[in-house]
Amino acid sequence: MEISSSMKRAIEAGAVFVGPPVDDPMMNFSWIGFLVVATVYTFAVFRNDLSRDGPLIITTENARSPFGVLVMHLEFLAFMLLAAWGMPYLLPELPSWVTSQVRGRGIDVTLFDLFCLFALIFLQKVERHCLFKPAEG
Repeated sequence: MEISSSMKRAIEAGAVFVGPPVDDPMMNFSWIGFLVVATVYTFAVFRNDLSRDGPLIITTENARSPFGVLVMHLEFLAFMLLAAWGMPYLLPELPSWVTSQVRGRGIDVTLFDLFCLFALIFLQKVERHCLFKPAEG
């Protein structure tokens, strides 16, 4: 059974008007916000390479190639994107004391926000550790 072209156009037109479900938590996902966080995170991972302090990741002392470093960093960014995508679905399930806002020095912050900040710092430390593999010999 084949669908006629007029029926296909009607289905496509209907899909345009329906749009995403009203209660879709991802409706307010900010790609700009994610890009800002990913840029700051990338800077934090490679900050020692820019200032030449500490162990350098992109150097001959590292057994990983620059392409290997880039691929591994993209994997960490993909994990961050997956986590950012899942957060709106997790928030309604958390207790109110974790998600209720506290005003401190002009900033509204939740315990969950602080947890996410510390999780990003921990993830950055883990990634720096994983990216540098000392060259043999």
